[in-house]
Amino acid sequence: MKLNRINAYVALENIQSIKLLKKLGFKNEGVFRDKHYFRGKYYDHYSFSLLKREWDHQKQF
Repeated sequence: MKLNRINAYVALENIQSIKLLKKLGFKNEGVFRDKHYFRGKYYDHYSFSLLKREWDHQKQF
């Protein structure tokens, strides 16, 4: 698909998903406050991204 960037948003409390994204090489870009509304409450989310050049670099090792 020739993507240059992949974004992932994950709730701050979702430790297992955060660990997986970091293991895959995603970089944490910060927090989106009150990003999603679920069951009567707003939740903050981390914004993670992975760039093509970072993915290509990982594949070399």
